[in-house]
Amino acid sequence: MRLAPVEGGRGSRFTPDGAGAWTGQDEYFAGERLTVHRDEDGAPAYLDLGSFRFTRTPYDPDGDIPGGAGTGWR
Repeated sequence: MRLAPVEGGRGSRFTPDGAGAWTGQDEYFAGERLTVHRDEDGAPAYLDLGSFRFTRTPYDPDGDIPGGAGTGWR
């Protein structure tokens, strides 16, 4: 599997690790673990990759903020 932006930017190839996740093989995400987090219905909610959370929608303002970025940094 390859994760990359449509135009330019960072990307990497990933291989399955046998535990339901993938491991980055090259470039920026080499060695990083990618996991799929699902909602209550089992649908994919977001991808967790290292310290990054990839979603198709903006963060829920009532949800947790990955890495605590909104807690004190102004």
